[in-house]
Amino acid sequence: EEIADWNANPAHQPIQALVLYRWPPREVHHQAQWSIADRPGIIEDFRQALQLQPAERFHAPAPRAGLASLPDRPPVHDHQLARIPRIYTNQQAINALHDAALALGEAAWALLERGGLDLPQLAAQRESLYGGTPLEELAGLTAGERAAVRGRLIEEVRSGRQWHGLVNAPDGLNLRTAPGTDSTVIVTLAHETSLDVLLDAGDWLYVLAGPDDGYVFAAHVLRTVAVSTEPAPGSDDGLDLALPAAEQVVEMADASDAERRLIRTWNSFGGLLKRLSERLGIDPGVALAVLLAESAGEPFAADGRMIIRFEVHIFDGEWQPADPSQFDRHFRYNRESVVQDHAWRPSPDAPWRPFHGNQAAEWEVFTFARSLDETAAMRSISMGAPQVMGFNHLAIDYPSVQAMFAAFQASARAQIEGLFRFVQGRFLLPAIQRGDFLAFAAGYNGPGNAEAYAGIIRSRLASYQAIVATPAAAPPPIIEAADSQEDEMAEAVQNIVVAEPQALPAPAPPVGPGGKPLAEVDPELYDAWRKHVERGFENNNRMFDRTLNAYMYPYWLTVGMYVLLFLVGISAFIVAA
Repeated sequence: EEIADWNANPAHQPIQALVLYRWPPREVHHQAQWSIADRPGIIEDFRQALQLQPAERFHAPAPRAGLASLPDRPPVHDHQLARIPRIYTNQQAINALHDAALALGEAAWALLERGGLDLPQLAAQRESLYGGTPLEELAGLTAGERAAVRGRLIEEVRSGRQWHGLVNAPDGLNLRTAPGTDSTVIVTLAHETSLDVLLDAGDWLYVLAGPDDGYVFAAHVLRTVAVSTEPAPGSDDGLDLALPAAEQVVEMADASDAERRLIRTWNSFGGLLKRLSERLGIDPGVALAVLLAESAGEPFAADGRMIIRFEVHIFDGEWQPADPSQFDRHFRYNRESVVQDHAWRPSPDAPWRPFHGNQAAEWEVFTFARSLDETAAMRSISMGAPQVMGFNHLAIDYPSVQAMFAAFQASARAQIEGLFRFVQGRFLLPAIQRGDFLAFAAGYNGPGNAEAYAGIIRSRLASYQAIVATPAAAPPPIIEAADSQEDEMAEAVQNIVVAEPQALPAPAPPVGPGGKPLAEVDPELYDAWRKHVERGFENNNRMFDRTLNAYMYPYWLTVGMYVLLFLVGISAFIVAA
């Protein structure tokens, strides 16, 4: 009943079968056979489900014998063709009927006339959408003629692609004859099948998938977008990548290593980051923070090779050797926490070698894996400054992982553009725009390390805002005074007696999630906040002293002139007397 309820929702990919896998005859994850890790009570669940009940009780047909002998893809019959939506113009209808007639050896307008259509009437409004009987249903044509017209019409509407997408359904996505789960399934499209979307109608899309066309549920289609960057001619060292000289941020003498890295990355790639961020409505500081969180903002290592990270657990799924034990002879990882304890060895008798954190070691294990299966190895690495996984090559508009690898290895620009295409293609823009970095990190890196990556992104963003977005204002021009006059003014100011001021309250310390002090939740972010506040106080004190001196110098100069005039007057009076 739960499965039936699930399938009744058109937003869900229908469950077609429930398969129970039996564990080997030994303990697995410290649980006896027939059990499933972390699912106590599963035996009782199945015992209840397998009670004698009629198939109608579950609103689903009982399994049929011989399913295993069915072909993977049933042939497409005439009655399994989708109806083409009204997305074609009168001119396109004319073209389809004309070309189909010629292809069948008929007179140019024979099919149009037998279909009962009026050529002058259609031609009078060539650019209007066709509103007559669907071409594939014209009563005066034979089935073969309708099929020929339909094929020509598909070619006509293909040029009107709205956007490009990928199937995002590991178990496959049903291509149907019409919108709705009650319509006939034409074929089940494999995961990552390329689609041309001709009509976006909300929950359902009319698409072309190779030779097939039909309707798919939109929630299982990943949109891919090519970002135009207007690259300037020449190498990546041009001003189109870097900030203009006038906007370069100067490194502070007391800056930490992390702050220096942020400044250098911003100066090197800020020009491109600002333009791309503006087009997508993203804060460039967030894009910079993501770059720094992923690879410290470095697209290439010191030896000129791009930054990579080889993921052993991904390679385990991508590589399918004839002998499965071959993987275990050369690679290992923590099966309970797959992102931990990655190691490899070139031969079964060699010691295990950890490699994360060392680019030379990362390339060594990648080169070894590449010798076993190049495509699987490339799909199993994250590449360049944005650290996009190779298996996402289609999502960033590369036809193959080899093409992505070559582009990222050759150009820092390609890496940064890939970041923006990936962010948009994975529908992560809303999370960035609302500042939900936990959701963004989970979508970008996966849920395993989402908390850690979100904290790093917040920390780097705080540094960006303190150093780049709100730099300390330059002090106003002041009147330079002689050293002796400054000393006199400083002494005079010190001798002025004023009322003891009330102590000003200290800035309230920032609070992290759950009401805990930020110093406990994220010490690195707290240190950045504290340094920013202290630097602000120092700048304020310096500006106050200079401003006060600038105002006091004319005052004391005026007093001195009055004293001088007084003395001259007294002297003149004495001489006159």
